[in-house]
Amino acid sequence: MYLINYDPNRAIEIYVAREALEGMTARLAAQRITERQIAALQASIERQREHLRKDELDKYYAAALDFHEEIIRIAGSTTLERLLQSIFAQIKAMRVQRNYTPMHLPQSCDDHEKLLEAFRRRDPGLAEREARRHIRDLAEEIHRSLAAEPLPSPKARGRIMAS
Repeated sequence: MYLINYDPNRAIEIYVAREALEGMTARLAAQRITERQIAALQASIERQREHLRKDELDKYYAAALDFHEEIIRIAGSTTLERLLQSIFAQIKAMRVQRNYTPMHLPQSCDDHEKLLEAFRRRDPGLAEREARRHIRDLAEEIHRSLAAEPLPSPKARGRIMAS
């Protein structure tokens, strides 16, 4: 049973909201981050790369999500955290429903490295730009993949909603 019906336009809307919220979260985190937190984020990126080397996509996704959630915690905004948790829940539901696997996962790790470098510099503007660019790239990839795939028929979409 799916709690939300997969709709490509909704997926893009969710990523537009995620881009704005994660951009602000990265800005705040860059102002508050400690050396210990930087080291933890670096370790997370190393775990992500290891999971990719082993072709462990589920573990990669979990590690990548942990990376983003750690940035949210560092930012220290309960409101942003609640909003982003809602968005992450919707993204997870859509990923399961569509069995979507992006093709540029190593690029995501590189994006995470660029964001981490902005944190090392304690540069809020750069952190926000890197976070927004990363999420925008993900949204564009989803948009490209959706354009290449036929959507289920209206009858099939109705069955999905009824499940």
